[in-house]
Amino acid sequence: MSQPSFFDRNPATDDRPLRTAVEDAAMGRWEGAREVLAAAGADWDRRVFRLQVLARAGARLTFADAWAQAEPRSPNALALLAHVQALRSMVGGRGRGRSEAMEQAWELCDAAADALPADPSPYIVMLALLRFHSPDRDRAWRATVRQVWEQVVQRDQWNREAHHELLTYMFPAWHGTDGEMFHWAQSGVRTLRGACRCTSSPWSPSPSPTGNGWRRTAIDTG
Repeated sequence: MSQPSFFDRNPATDDRPLRTAVEDAAMGRWEGAREVLAAAGADWDRRVFRLQVLARAGARLTFADAWAQAEPRSPNALALLAHVQALRSMVGGRGRGRSEAMEQAWELCDAAADALPADPSPYIVMLALLRFHSPDRDRAWRATVRQVWEQVVQRDQWNREAHHELLTYMFPAWHGTDGEMFHWAQSGVRTLRGACRCTSSPWSPSPSPTGNGWRRTAIDTG
């Protein structure tokens, strides 16, 4: 007897092509990953989701490395390998600052961003790297977070994963405070009420005369 769907813990969920790509990747084939990422196109939320699921498999396998070697100029291959290397860099524990593994992941993010300038996913990986590796509430790292966040907003202002990543950065358990986190969330809710065109994210930056809005408050407050 087959189990009900709510017992299905496959990270690809109901994305059947992605499931197939992950199964292929387990056998060393990267062509399926190439197909599903190409099919995602400029649906950035779907692209990021597929990259993350593939990266979870790729962190312990070599298909992403093999693909990047075979197609070194492919934006999709570079983006996937950046996700993979970011996960690998986190094995040693959080809050330890720069490391060789982190630098490699950062360089791959730069390469992926250059290969496909409209893609926000390399900058989302950068946010994750900064959150995980930053020394506790370090001001210099916070300034870099702000710069990276602005790059995301320029490409996909309502990107769900990017907002989740920045919110997590502001958790007291990471690099923020309760007041900072709730101020950011409340500002986003107020803006959302007047931004009917936003349908994919519960958060959004609020306008300000400086053009930085809550991003300045959220990231610079130390």
